[in-house]
Amino acid sequence: MQYRITSSPWGFRYRQFETYCAFMKKIGITDICSFFGDPKQHPLSFSDAMSPEEMNTVKAAVAAHGVRIVEVCGGGDYSVLNGVDKQIEISKRHLDIAAKLDAKIFRVFGGWINEKQATDKTYDQISACLAEVGAYAGKYGIIVAMENHGGVTRTGEQVARIMNKVPSGNVGVNYDPANFQFHGEDAYTALMKIKDRVVFTHLKNCKMLDGKMHYCRLAEGNVDYASIYTELKRFYAGYWSLEYEEASDVEAGTMDDAAYVKSLLNS
Repeated sequence: MQYRITSSPWGFRYRQFETYCAFMKKIGITDICSFFGDPKQHPLSFSDAMSPEEMNTVKAAVAAHGVRIVEVCGGGDYSVLNGVDKQIEISKRHLDIAAKLDAKIFRVFGGWINEKQATDKTYDQISACLAEVGAYAGKYGIIVAMENHGGVTRTGEQVARIMNKVPSGNVGVNYDPANFQFHGEDAYTALMKIKDRVVFTHLKNCKMLDGKMHYCRLAEGNVDYASIYTELKRFYAGYWSLEYEEASDVEAGTMDDAAYVKSLLNS
């Protein structure tokens, strides 16, 4: 079976971009991901005010290490009560930069509103924003992937509710099994509700420690990846994206997770 592995950038957020590129190449991952943010807080991130010189520095690092950027996370908050047009403009500005970096996938979040404050209008607004951002991304040939990340995307039903009002085209779901599990939704059950819209994945795990959920390495948690893989391989041909989140040992964790995923995909 043909498959592609990449690594989500969050665990590397305190690393320099060139260091990140070098590590990915060293472990045999040549398709990489990054995100927009504040470089002063997270050195790996891209500024949405990236200058031509900064962009050239990123491109030089990518070329020097023989890797390529396939996914960038950006976007605004589509759940805001006021000023949603400004949030869409943030997404469009990020997409302009992502296109110049030759990224093919643009990952976003539905919004950060408290789930209890969300209304029917909230969900409709998120869907409308995704449709507009997707149309804009389409001119670059970029796929928009909304990640399930708790809140209004806590369950498969919520994600499906949003996606049902978004033209399928180039907009879909970044399926993160551990995020579903972390927030109380069985990851496999959620997949069954959104599988026709999965365009990207995040792979990590989680487990209960001292009465609280914690993210962990793929081989150590409670997510049933064997069952998930059996189902995903029926229809999914995209990236398998490692997302080991603990910054203190992200290199070791990523290598461990890479070995786990390879054994799963080759089973």
